[in-house]
Amino acid sequence: MRKPTRHLRFLAVAITALLGLASTAHAAPIGYSGTFAEDDDHFEVFFAVASAGQVSIQTWSYAGGLTPLGTVVPAGGFAPVLSLFDPSDALLALDTGGTAPGGCGPRGIDPVTGFCLDAFLSLMLGPGTYHLVLTQYDNTPFGPTYADGFLHDGEGNFTGPTFTGLPGSFIDPGLNQRTSAFALSLTVPTDNPVPVPEPGTLVMLASGSILSALRRRRARHSRSHSSEPTP
Repeated sequence: MRKPTRHLRFLAVAITALLGLASTAHAAPIGYSGTFAEDDDHFEVFFAVASAGQVSIQTWSYAGGLTPLGTVVPAGGFAPVLSLFDPSDALLALDTGGTAPGGCGPRGIDPVTGFCLDAFLSLMLGPGTYHLVLTQYDNTPFGPTYADGFLHDGEGNFTGPTFTGLPGSFIDPGLNQRTSAFALSLTVPTDNPVPVPEPGTLVMLASGSILSALRRRRARHSRSHSSEPTP
């Protein structure tokens, strides 16, 4: 009698794949965090939009706060810039951060400086793959495309000389010393026209699909044996 191990393995793989589809059908915001080594560093992300919808991008590290993922980010990071490039890598949107409390919008206010210099973008995007670049103020795009580079690329720690005339790094436009930390969230709409089955239903679907495949395999196997010449 043939052991069912391979069939069970096939079933497990199929169920896992279906569960994977279920888990990605209800997308949540994505969070990123890290540190820069020098002022002119970049953090870059490519993301795909399946169908037209609202995309929100926000940094949290300057003033700190609670991200859409429920992560508490401490204040103290550098003043960020968000640059968004479209599928042809042309500059689509730019945000160089907030200002003093009067123009904060959704941005938090830093408890030390009183500024709200986190960056924020919210816009309707069509289907395609987009290129997001996080840099430090004021390392902004030098031209209309990503290929044109950024204003302070190659200058290393530029914020000290630019803002104070002295060596230094991670200094904001208000001449406040900041850290090298960054944190941002990216929320992309999902294309989910069909409800996703519950896990129990997924198992039934996977089992039914695999059993049907096994029946077809057995039928082909029986036909091939029935056509073999009798010794």
